Amino acid sequence: MRRLTLLILVFVLLLAPCLGGVFWWSYAGMKREEAGTLRFFGAALLESMEDELARVVQREEARAVDEYASVLAADRGAGEGELSPLATQPPEPWIVGYFQSNPDGSFQTPHLDLSLDRIALLEAAHEELGRIRERPESTRTAASRESFRSSIPGRDVESAAALQPGGKDAVQKGDEQSIMERYLRRREPEAERTVLGKVRQETRQITPGQAMNLSSGKSLITRERAEGYDAATNRSAGRDSNESASVTGVDADEAPLLEYDLHDERKDAAPVLPEMPGAGRGFRVEIAPITSVLLGDDRALIYRRVVADGQVVRQGFLIDLYSFLEHLIARHYVDQPIAGYTRLVLSVADGYGRALLTGKAGAGKDPGFAPVVDVFRTFPRPFSFLSARLSAEEVPAGQGRRVLVGAASVTALVLLAGLVAIYLSARKAVDLSRRRAGFVSSVTHELKTPLTSIRMYAEMLEQGMARDEESRKRYLGVIGSEAGRLTRLIANVLEFSRLEQRERPLDLKPGTLEEVFGTMEETLRPKLQREDFELIVDNRLSRGFAYDREVMMQVIMNLVENSMKFGSDGPVKRITVTAREEGRRVLLTVRDTGPGVESRELCRIFDDFYRADDSLTRKTKGTGLGLALVKRFVAAMGGTVKAHNAEDGGLIVVMEFMASQSG
Repeated sequence: MRRLTLLILVFVLLLAPCLGGVFWWSYAGMKREEAGTLRFFGAALLESMEDELARVVQREEARAVDEYASVLAADRGAGEGELSPLATQPPEPWIVGYFQSNPDGSFQTPHLDLSLDRIALLEAAHEELGRIRERPESTRTAASRESFRSSIPGRDVESAAALQPGGKDAVQKGDEQSIMERYLRRREPEAERTVLGKVRQETRQITPGQAMNLSSGKSLITRERAEGYDAATNRSAGRDSNESASVTGVDADEAPLLEYDLHDERKDAAPVLPEMPGAGRGFRVEIAPITSVLLGDDRALIYRRVVADGQVVRQGFLIDLYSFLEHLIARHYVDQPIAGYTRLVLSVADGYGRALLTGKAGAGKDPGFAPVVDVFRTFPRPFSFLSARLSAEEVPAGQGRRVLVGAASVTALVLLAGLVAIYLSARKAVDLSRRRAGFVSSVTHELKTPLTSIRMYAEMLEQGMARDEESRKRYLGVIGSEAGRLTRLIANVLEFSRLEQRERPLDLKPGTLEEVFGTMEETLRPKLQREDFELIVDNRLSRGFAYDREVMMQVIMNLVENSMKFGSDGPVKRITVTAREEGRRVLLTVRDTGPGVESRELCRIFDDFYRADDSLTRKTKGTGLGLALVKRFVAAMGGTVKAHNAEDGGLIVVMEFMASQSG
């Protein structure tokens, strides 16, 4: 048994690391694939934000220069007095309003119905723009990618460097690339987009009417149009602009904005455009790419420069950064399943990389030093002040990982159960083999003992040692008793063998045990008298039950002889056999006054060849077959048997059978 235990232990020690390694490698691979998938869709989410910003930039770049006035120029194809598309409230909730900053220091807004608080914001922005025009451009640009990363709380230089190629993030990127290469052939990476809109300055041709709108409407072709235009611009100029900034810092002066500047007809009676170009000829302006500047920590200006004849007009819109971040999070992130286990952080940083404003969302935890998934992006100009970080401390297990864990658990349980079953079966086989060996030894002794007694008393009779008839009868009685004992022992062995081979037929007939009890008392009377035992039989059966008479006789005699064997040294030698009915059951009980059985042995005394290992069994010989036969015979007749110790001493064996339907 020790050798088997050692072999099983070695088997487990060799197999467990192999299976554990395969499981861990598969689990880690699935986890990496899920992390790569999450990283891919996280990048796609940030890409969708960038696409929206790109559409905004492209829309603003496509605006005509006269749309920043309330009324469009008539000679561009618009109807007389047609309002600008920007005359109404801004379409995006995060846009405070549109503005135009003029070379003479004034500003105008195309909105006709802007609220007073927004007008105040636009006016404050225009004043701030005037104060910062002379600053170098580098102080007004948004933070670079590296400076922003170093300013994120809980993120040091090492972790920021890990996001660079070849750093710690290279492992995640390598895993993602290895996963993607299973589906797509690797191509050269595209250059990172640094600008959402146009990169170079654009030159446009505009009409005289657009030129007049661009010059703040200082003069019109006719007095009536001039008066109407002045009224419109005066209403709009007081409503918009809170935050403005310049790119070049060119001072406003009295030089005309355009080469063909328009003069107010009310001040000069000369022709309006003495040098107006001929039909089809327009004015040329240069439009710079859209840029941005931060105003404080909660507003930003997005604008472009329109340059004509050395004069600069700035056209753009003011952003409320709080609403801007809320809009991006609500539109692209909050209602996505990914928000249930990730964390999105949108940050606004100044030109020195200092975080001014941060918006957070998602059910995930704030990123630690090395999150499983960490997608970072600084948006291109003009939104380079904005950066996004999508992270996840743990990737939820997908169906593949759950199936793998379940399969591994079931495999481990089955393997463990199999090993335990093998061990228990082997242990049972070894124990049974040991008990069989003990049984052979016990049977040999049990056969030898009655044979020795028979031979001894036969020789005594042969030699005439029985001097009287009474002695002679006593010797013959001992010989007969030992012969009966020998017969029952041999019968037990044969019956057990036939039961094991399922070759023992039973003849079940209904009865009340009267003939069984009578025969049993007559057979055991000499032995009971010789060993001074009292046998009490109490038969209360009226309906009876089905049983095999020969088998039932053997069962009861085995139990009685077992009680006599173990109770021979007791002060009271009494055995009580009771048969009674309880409802539809018949209870057959054998009770003795012996020492009983230890509690831990009660469940095993009916096992094959089992003998309790204590001082009493070592003194009392036996084969360990009697109670095993009792259990097998009772089960064959459709009953059950169990044993328990009596409170006042002794063992009680209870056999239960189903009573017959009729008496």
